[in-house]
Parts: sequence; C-alpha cells; structure tokens
Amino acid sequence: MGWWLHHFIITSLPPDAAMFDPNMYPLNFVFSALIPAIITAALAIVVHHKIKKINMLDALSSID
Repeated sequence: MGWWLHHFIITSLPPDAAMFDPNMYPLNFVFSALIPAIITAALAIVVHHKIKKINMLDALSSID
C-alpha cells in the first residue's frame, strides 16, 4: 500500500518547477533509517556525558 501511495503522490502532485523520480530504491530506505539513527546516537552521547557530571548525592539532598 505504501509503494502505491508513494507512486500516486509523486506522479499526481508534482511541483511545476521539478519532477521527482517516482522509483524507490533500497538506498532510500537505508538513508531514511540511518539519518535518525545517527542523530539519536549523537544526542544520546551528549546527554550521557551531561548526566555523568551530575553529583547524585547533591541532587538527592536537594529534595528535602
């Protein structure tokens, strides 16, 4: 169903200035999965380093 919907949208609603290639290639799926995975991994690394800098004893003692 997704392949048909993609083909329908690309062929019936093209912009006036450009026409997209209606074919879908396996590399498109790889890029679609790889880009969010890289962004998520980068954010996880940044957040991990920031969380490791927090002193948990001070954080717990501030709850009182």
